[in-house]
Amino acid sequence: MTDTDRDRIAGLEAETARLTARLREVDHRIKNDLQLINSVFVLQLRKTPEGPQRQIVRSALDRVAAVSAVHRRLDVMDDPRHFEASAVVADLAQDAVATARREDVRLELDLTPATVPTRQAAPLALIVGELVRNSLQHGLAGRAGVIRVGFGAADGVVQLSVRDDGVGLPPGLVAPRGFGATLVALLAQQLRGEVAIAPGDPGLATTVRFPQGD
Repeated sequence: MTDTDRDRIAGLEAETARLTARLREVDHRIKNDLQLINSVFVLQLRKTPEGPQRQIVRSALDRVAAVSAVHRRLDVMDDPRHFEASAVVADLAQDAVATARREDVRLELDLTPATVPTRQAAPLALIVGELVRNSLQHGLAGRAGVIRVGFGAADGVVQLSVRDDGVGLPPGLVAPRGFGATLVALLAQQLRGEVAIAPGDPGLATTVRFPQGD
C-alpha cells in the first residue's frame, strides 16, 4: 500500500467519522425538539379544564407521542433508511389503552415483524394511535370489550388492522366522519395505501394496506 493510498483511506475514515457525528447530532436535536413540544402540550393540558378543549389538547399530545415513539426506536447508526415497525405498533396500542385507564378493555395483539422505509414510520404510528383511540372513545365508550390489533407484511404489502367488539357505526352511516377518521384517510393516501372499513359483527373493523416501499 502506497502513502497515497494510506492518505486516501485516512481521509475517508475522517469524513465518515465527521458524518457519523453529524448524524447523531441531528437525531439528538430532533428528539429534543419533540420532547419540548410534548412538554408544551403537557403544560397546556394541565391548565385546560375538563371539556372539549381539553380533549383537543389531549389528542394533540397523543399525536406528538406517536411520532416520538418512532424516533425513540429509530437507530440512525444501524440503518437510517429502514424501520422495524411491529414493536412501535405494540407500544402505541398499549400506551393508548393505558392512557385511557380502561381496565375493562382487553388488548389483543397479532403482530409479525415487518420492515418499512423510515419515511413510512411516522404516518403508520399516527394511524395506529388514531384507530385504537377511536375504538376506545367511540366503539367501546362506557362498555367493556376487546380491541384486536394485527400487523404484518406479505408480498410487498403492509397491513394494519384494528377491530373492536363495540357498538359499531350508527344505522345509515358507512364510515366514521370525525377528524380522526379524516386524518387516517389522509395518512393512508400519503402512504399510497387504502382504508377499508367493515362491520365487525359486533363492532367495527378497520384495515389499512399500503406498499412496503423500497
